[in-house]
This record gives sequence, C-alpha cells and structure tokens, in this order.
Amino acid sequence: MSVYSNILQDTVGVVTGPLAPLQALFAELSRLAGAASGIGKAAVTSYALAGARTIYATDLSESGLQEVAEGVMREHPRIKVVAVRMGIARSEEMEALVRRVVNESRRLDWFFANAGIVDFESFNNTTEEQMTRLFTVNTVGVFNSIQWAARGMMNISDEKPRSGGSIVVTTSLASTFGGIGSPAYTTSKHATLGLLRSAAAQLMLAKTGIRVNGVAPGPTKTSIGAHTLQSGTMSESARKAFMEKGPKVEQAMMDAVAPPEEVADVAVFLSSPLSAGINGQNILTDRGMRLAVHAFAGVFELPEFKPL
Repeated sequence: MSVYSNILQDTVGVVTGPLAPLQALFAELSRLAGAASGIGKAAVTSYALAGARTIYATDLSESGLQEVAEGVMREHPRIKVVAVRMGIARSEEMEALVRRVVNESRRLDWFFANAGIVDFESFNNTTEEQMTRLFTVNTVGVFNSIQWAARGMMNISDEKPRSGGSIVVTTSLASTFGGIGSPAYTTSKHATLGLLRSAAAQLMLAKTGIRVNGVAPGPTKTSIGAHTLQSGTMSESARKAFMEKGPKVEQAMMDAVAPPEEVADVAVFLSSPLSAGINGQNILTDRGMRLAVHAFAGVFELPEFKPL
C-alpha cells in the first residue's frame, strides 16, 4: 500500500502508460479484478505520495488520460501532473517528450517505462507479424525510453547540477522463464531484460550516475489483457480458448493476482536514493508465484502443433 514519504521530494519524472481503468478480461475474472486500475495510474499516485514535484504521465489513448492527471492533482494539490498523449515505439515521440520535460522542468530524475502489450497465441499459431508487433512495443519501445531518458538525465542545469537518475522498466515474470506465456510476449520480455542490463552496464561504465532496473510483475489487475481481447489482435481460436478457461484461470490465479499498487511501489523504491546500490537487476513482484509455478501447470492446455 502506498504511503506518504519524501524520498522523491522535488523530483521530476515520467510514467508511461497504460493509465486507463481496467475493463474485465472476462465475466468470471471481473469479480476478482473489480474496478482496479492499471500499473500506470497506480504509479502516478505512488510517485505523488513519494513527494515528486512534477509527473509527466503518458498514454497512447486519450481515454482516461486527462482524468487520471486531474484526479491525482485534486488529491495532491502541490503535485503537477502533465498528461501527454504519445506512443513509445517511435523514437521521435520519445525525444520530443524528454526535450519537453527538460525544457519545462529543467531536470529529469526518474523514468518509469511501464508501457507494453501482451499476446496469448500458442507457438504454432504465432505469426511473424505478431512477433514484430510485440518486439516493436515491448523491446524497441523500451530501448527508446532508456536511450532518451538517459540523455535527459545527463542534462545539467541550475536545477540539477549533476548527471544522474534512475530508469525503471516493467519487465514481467515471463522474463524469467518459459512459463505459460505466448512465445511473442515471453521472447520480447526476455529481450527487454537483456536490454536493461546492457544499458545499466554501459551507463555505469560511462560514469553517468544513471541506474537501470526492472520490476517484474506476476499476474496483476491491469487493463493490458482486456485491451488485447478487445482490439482484434488475438485470433478467434485463442480468444475462444481464453474465454472458456475463465473459471479455471481465476481459480489458479486468485491468490497470486496482485493490485497494481504493489508493482508501482517497487518502481518508486527503485527510482529513489534508497535503492542507490541496486543496478541492472530485475526485481520480481509476483507474490512468490515464480517459486510455485508448478501449481499453475495445466491451467492452459498444451499447445497443439500441426504438421505441414
């Protein structure tokens, strides 16, 4: 649960979406998920509670974005939340965002690269297009975020006389093993983990004072799955199988599904001086699911492979 503190007093940072409220993945799971919000929205609140001065909150969709910003500012009048509609997959959009932050606020102290998408297709049904789409957002998008965030954090001014900062990336439990996730999603998250470790090492060796870490959620009450179900990017066979398994998935995951605040609070910790000795790490926030993954065996049917 988020609490008031001053660990990020007077700092400026970015939280990338999704920020929109949760819509039910399917009827059975909706009872468990309720009206919870995504990690992005929870993070804006957590960073505000930690004393941040200005938070730039981004999302690809305008739906709910301004509402999130205004809601946090009503609750925390001394905090400024700037809503920015943008995507992370295009370098020029990320450059524009970071330049805006530095020009307006004269500093960039932390960056929570949380935006991402999910996929549920089996290996046999996954297409090259799906692999490309997941890598474009989950890996290239994170690359753009780290590269431009680091450049912004190296910028010095009267507000911030020294280079330095913290970049936090939302990876996934899927970045730690093969698991039950789709090959496109799992592979993109493994690549993202390698990317953040490479960036952490190079920024350290360059003596920038910038750290890069990952936060790896297990099942979380967010809107990412609902968006996939509703967007038409999942095949009809995968959609049907996922919906039919609703009660079984709920039963298996009900104790492991965490509120997004648990992930957001770890991101705040990694952004703060309290984690100064942590760099290039991937912090699991899965309520121990990784240690008991065998309990989830059989939640989904084994993938079907077809000959030529």
